[in-house]
Amino acid sequence: MYDNSCYQRLIIMIHIYICIYKAYILRKIYLYLIIQLNFFFISRYLKMTNFNEAAEQVKHLKTSPTNDELLHLYALYKQATVGDNNTPKPGMLDMKGKAKWNAWVEKKGLSKEDAENEYISLVESLVAKYGI
Repeated sequence: MYDNSCYQRLIIMIHIYICIYKAYILRKIYLYLIIQLNFFFISRYLKMTNFNEAAEQVKHLKTSPTNDELLHLYALYKQATVGDNNTPKPGMLDMKGKAKWNAWVEKKGLSKEDAENEYISLVESLVAKYGI
């Protein structure tokens, strides 16, 4: 009924369709990965921008925050930018330095990203409370 060349053409056509389908699937996977990587880098950039913007907004508050709020801001900023406090404890007479040091030590173990997020949230609440 069919000659041998007909089967060969059919096998070649099936092989071509399989190759096209594989290429289509690989292209979809490639595009998905590219989109995911772009999203990761863009979101990371936006977080950094928001952190830097929050640090700038604090400087322009209409009213100065309370000492406790300032210490909390300081501790979160240092944890986000430096990491855990490894500096020596200030002397007995340096009350301001000791308060800042203690506030920073309380944030020990908090990841950089969590500290940035907490800092941004705190600044947003301070802006709502005191205005710019």
